[in-house]
Amino acid sequence: MSVDSRVQTFCQQCHMKCRLFCTLEDGKITEIANVMGIDGIKAMAAPETVYHPNRVIYPQKRVGNRGSGKWRRISWDEALDTMAEKFGVIRETYGPQANSTIWGCGHKLMASASTFMFSHALGTPNILDINQQCDLPLDIAQVTTFGENVLTDQSPYFKYSKCILIWDLTLDTPDQPWKRI
Repeated sequence: MSVDSRVQTFCQQCHMKCRLFCTLEDGKITEIANVMGIDGIKAMAAPETVYHPNRVIYPQKRVGNRGSGKWRRISWDEALDTMAEKFGVIRETYGPQANSTIWGCGHKLMASASTFMFSHALGTPNILDINQQCDLPLDIAQVTTFGENVLTDQSPYFKYSKCILIWDLTLDTPDQPWKRI
């Protein structure tokens, strides 16, 4: 096999978005180098995630009993029509608040925006959010404690501080605001 190319990209497994170089052979990822100096185990698992034989990449519809593991591939149009019908039945039977959506971390802006638009189209006020497990606690703690986002904001106040306490932070993360001190 010959190396087709070495592609620069970034990992989207968490909010750090580590810079990566991927080596491609015959169009497939064969090696990932994390240039941020972090042991990025999530990024290193990307080839397994992308090429796993059981990865679902097309809509599926259950054809057997629940739990039987029997599915058939359906078209995207059939999948969208099925979802629209079922969401409509739920809305008409129980009201729009009976539907709910969930979005991932706020750093995935397009996913967040599309979730809000989809929720609006459904007419539901119920949007579940996993940010309470991601960066939202950090953001809230910083603003309520310091009055601003001091770890990720490009604030000039670092250079005037005589003492900075950084609590519970991985020191080898690529975004190292204390290096601006």
